Parts: sequence; structure tokens; C-alpha cells
Amino acid sequence: MAAADDMSAVGITNGDGDLLLRRLTDTCAWKLPVATIGPDEDFAAAITDHVHETIGFDLELDGIAGVWDVTVQTEDGSRSASRAFVTFSATPASDTYDLDAVSPAGDPVAEADWFEALPDNSQAIPGTEEFLY
Repeated sequence: MAAADDMSAVGITNGDGDLLLRRLTDTCAWKLPVATIGPDEDFAAAITDHVHETIGFDLELDGIAGVWDVTVQTEDGSRSASRAFVTFSATPASDTYDLDAVSPAGDPVAEADWFEALPDNSQAIPGTEEFLY
């Protein structure tokens, strides 16, 4: 089993308290923006760059919402791999929350939207529960 990549995620809330979720493709589940972390890469910079490149938002990171060590293993338990999830809390850098008004700098996600609660076809990655009341 190959080593699992570390991940950085972010819970972005707007002035109404809604949470930004995104889908990479039309068939993907809705979830927090999440980025793979490379060796020696900064978790905060990676997720900030990822959101700018794929959604078009500039962020103000408010802090770390949590750090999780997630271990996955084969069905027979003979092999396992761990990955770290660092999830940040953030708000948009501007007062504009209109997703139609943002322009991704790279390959855009299929869809991003604001939610009060997790919608059907969503996936709660580590840290998601920190932003849903």
C-alpha cells in the first residue's frame, strides 16, 4: 500500500453563516475544498492557492479548525497507510459572496455553492462537522 498523501481542507463561511462546498466533476460528491499536500509544502499556502485556482476566491484564513490523522488499511488488515488532514476555517477576502462573480485562475471545479447543511450527495471529510451547526 503506497503512502497516503497529506491533505489540507478549508471551511469557508460567508456573512450568512453558509458553508462553501464544491464538486470537482458533475459526478463527484459535494465537500469542503481540499488539496493534496506535497513534500515540504505548506498546508495553509496549498489550500489558499487551491481555492484561488479552482474556485476563484481569495481567502482570509481565520485559524486551524482541527488536525486529524486518518489511517486506512487493506480489508485483511495486513497493510495500512496514514495521512494527515489539516482543516482551516476561513472567510472570503472580500464582502462579495457571489460565486458567479469570481474567476478561477486555473482549472475550475464543476460547481461550488453555499449551503446551510450538507446536501444529498455530499461527503464529510475530516473537519466538515466543525462548520455545521
